[in-house]
Amino acid sequence: MLANETCSVEIPFVNSSETTAIVDSIQTSCGCLSRSTGALKLHSNETTLVSFELHGRKPGNFGVDIVLTLANGSKKKVILRGVAKPRFRLHPEVIEVHERETEDYECYLENNSGQMFDETVRLAFEKTQSGGISITERSANRLTFMLNKKLVAEATENDGGLLQGILYSGEIEHKLSIKVLDAKRAVILPRIVTAEGEGLREFSIYLRSSSAKITEDDARNTTIQKLAPISSSVQGGTLELVSYRAVSPLLTKLTYKLEASFKNLLASRSVLSLSLNDKIDGKLILLIPQSNDQ
Repeated sequence: MLANETCSVEIPFVNSSETTAIVDSIQTSCGCLSRSTGALKLHSNETTLVSFELHGRKPGNFGVDIVLTLANGSKKKVILRGVAKPRFRLHPEVIEVHERETEDYECYLENNSGQMFDETVRLAFEKTQSGGISITERSANRLTFMLNKKLVAEATENDGGLLQGILYSGEIEHKLSIKVLDAKRAVILPRIVTAEGEGLREFSIYLRSSSAKITEDDARNTTIQKLAPISSSVQGGTLELVSYRAVSPLLTKLTYKLEASFKNLLASRSVLSLSLNDKIDGKLILLIPQSNDQ
């Protein structure tokens, strides 16, 4: 399905028992999945298709729980999994800027909508309506263009850089963005991690850099500059380096323990944003599973 759009989904339900099954209700774990039919009656070994409407999923993988409550009080659960593709996807999503860059950057826009990239399609990035961009190839599902090196280099001055653009296709205006990174700084991989363990929360990150050397002292001196939760109140917070390992000349694995006071958790997981030291680019989103001791 396309992200942020509505589609119909038919899910088969099978009664493999030897008796008739009556489904009093069907509930979903997300309001994005809805159905209009009422109770179901399935005879032994009968299969029926149940229609659902799936609404407005963000791009990425998703899973929605579907719980069937039977007339005898028992419950059965199935999980609907899928992928919501963005209507358009920009490649690359991240550009790394090196010193003395001499070439423009080749990028392409992938089209998942089924509509062709015809001659009416226009592309513009901030501060330009036409300059800085030249379309080199156009096909039904791909638009290839060159991005001016000066335009990209200027974006690195904006706190790590975010180059914003708009695709004009008929009546559609689709916002685009490319993250622009200074090669002298290290990039966190992945951007989202899950903390594990009790008490002190442990998590691992990888730092990738083509020119910045992250030493063990750098890693040990990393501090939390910002601890900004979305769904909980957090007081204080300290980081302790557990292990440092150079996986390759370009990749370093760091494992930390986080100690903080988590109160008033509103969900089973709390999302926190950590800004690290000035050798590391960007923010880390840390998912904190809720436990009984908080």
